[in-house]
Amino acid sequence: MNVFRKLATLLGWQREQHIEDKDRMIVSTMDNGQQSQHQVNNQLLLHFFLNNEDQRIPHRHEDIVVFTDDEVEAYHDFIQWIFPTSQPSRFNGDAPTIDEHFAAMLHSNQCALQNYCKSCRRYLHYMDFDCSGDGNIHTYRGDRPFYLLPYHNFLRMTRMLQSLRETGQPQCSANLFAQMMNILRTTPYHAISGTTIAYWQGTQNSNKAK
Repeated sequence: MNVFRKLATLLGWQREQHIEDKDRMIVSTMDNGQQSQHQVNNQLLLHFFLNNEDQRIPHRHEDIVVFTDDEVEAYHDFIQWIFPTSQPSRFNGDAPTIDEHFAAMLHSNQCALQNYCKSCRRYLHYMDFDCSGDGNIHTYRGDRPFYLLPYHNFLRMTRMLQSLRETGQPQCSANLFAQMMNILRTTPYHAISGTTIAYWQGTQNSNKAK
């Protein structure tokens, strides 16, 4: 391993360690009763995926799916909407959560489901992935692997994997996780920390429990 690769490895570990330490601090704060207020709101999220007007929605879905890469990176209040889960966001307490009924609501509305898939595909493109109609994941452009994205995207990927499972698309979650792991096995250095991979793996353990 040459000196530049060693430096990249060290810097990659340091940036991950920083976000993991910050993540643990946030969890500790939440455990001490300082968690932001949130509420389950399946209907509001359905409105979002149907592009209905609502002042509580920070970005229209139709605008998000045409975000540039710079906009995907710059905005931090949209990811909780395109990838809703049953867990409140530690970074956006205003974002609604879902319950066990949302998956059925989403799949019973073809327009909403298609739009969920559109926003999923937009973020996959940002990760340099694409998906085929059967849910298989493959490389999109091949010019910037996902593990080189700024570190907060690793948290976004955890949410994405979890959201796919909770919205009734566990195979898509499993396929994405498998492709991510396949690419990491061929990287020239250890790009992602074991802690982050454990979070991703945890979403798949949930898949198996279903």
